[in-house]
Amino acid sequence: MEIMSSLAGKTFIPYRVYSQYSIGQAYGDVEKYVERAIKLDLPAIAITDYNTVAGIPDLFSSVEKANKKYKKNIRAIAGLTVHISQDCSITLLAKNKQGWNNLVRISNSIDTATKLVNVDIINKYGDNLLVIINVDVDSLSDKL
Repeated sequence: MEIMSSLAGKTFIPYRVYSQYSIGQAYGDVEKYVERAIKLDLPAIAITDYNTVAGIPDLFSSVEKANKKYKKNIRAIAGLTVHISQDCSITLLAKNKQGWNNLVRISNSIDTATKLVNVDIINKYGDNLLVIINVDVDSLSDKL
């Protein structure tokens, strides 16, 4: 089932949430994020950690547990945030199981020295992913 199409027309969904797996970027606990999303009656929550998909299993288990506990149907969205240049990052959201598999492939392709992902890798594994470009406005305005 396509996760994104089932959420069309719904209320706000946080799509850029970093957890404790984003070393040096965030410290939030996945389970606490899910609990908060349930309390806010959100239809879904994404975890889009920087350069890793390590928090995604926690996301899915936390959502399953919270849905049972609160008798809700919040959706988990697997995501990943990566830099494709020093000034530009992208957030990738999996549309389905194949998208999740592609997130893992992209995560495994991050250059450990530069912390960048080659755009060719994104093109190769971009199927079943929603791509959101995150540009640093200050860096962009300096170049205009």
